[in-house]
Amino acid sequence: MDNAEYQKEYYQKNKERLAEYGKEYRKENKERKAEYDKEYGKENKERRKEYRQKNKERLTEYQKEYDKSRAKPTTEVYRYFGERASKLKIKSRKNKILYDLDGKYLQSIYPEDGKCPALNVEMKAGYDSDWRLSPSVDRIDPSGGYVRGNVIWVSWLANCIKTSATPKQIITVGEFYKQLEAETHLHLHLNVLNATIASKKEESLTR
Repeated sequence: MDNAEYQKEYYQKNKERLAEYGKEYRKENKERKAEYDKEYGKENKERRKEYRQKNKERLTEYQKEYDKSRAKPTTEVYRYFGERASKLKIKSRKNKILYDLDGKYLQSIYPEDGKCPALNVEMKAGYDSDWRLSPSVDRIDPSGGYVRGNVIWVSWLANCIKTSATPKQIITVGEFYKQLEAETHLHLHLNVLNATIASKKEESLTR
C-alpha cells in the first residue's frame, strides 16, 4: 500500500475522530493562532510587497496560466496537494520564508507526465518507493520564498543536488566536475600508456 492509499484508508476509518480533534484544536488555540498570524503578517508584509513589485509581470503571467488550467479536483486528489501545501506553510512560517501557495496551485503545476523535469525520471510517492524519486517542491530562486511562479515539482534527488544553489552555481559546479573527469580520464590514460611503455622496455632488456 502506497502513502496516498494509506492516508485515504486512515482518513476514512478515523474521519469523525479527526474532525472532532481539529474542531477542538482550533477552539483551544484560536487566540494563539490569530496572534501568530497577525505577527507573521506584520513581519513579512514589506517583503511580500517588495517581491511582488519586482516580479509583477511574471506573477501576473503565472496567475493567468493557473486560472486557465485550474480544475475542480476531487477530494482524494486534492487532499495530497493540500497536505503538501500545509506542510510547506508550516515550514515557511518556522523559517520566516515568504509563502502564498495552496493545494490547487500545486496540483496545477505538477508535471502532466509525472516525470521529474530535471532528471527525466518518473516520480513516485509511497513507502515502498525509492525516496530519491519522491516528488518534491523546489524553489527556483532560493531567496524568493514559496510563492507562485517560484516553485517547481522535481524529484528529491534533483532537489538534493540543487540544495540552495542558484542555477548559475549548479552549472559552474557541473562544468568543474566535467573538466575534472576529463582530466582524470586523460591522466589515467597517460599513466596506463607510460606503464605499458615501461613494461615493454623492461621486457626488451631482459631478452
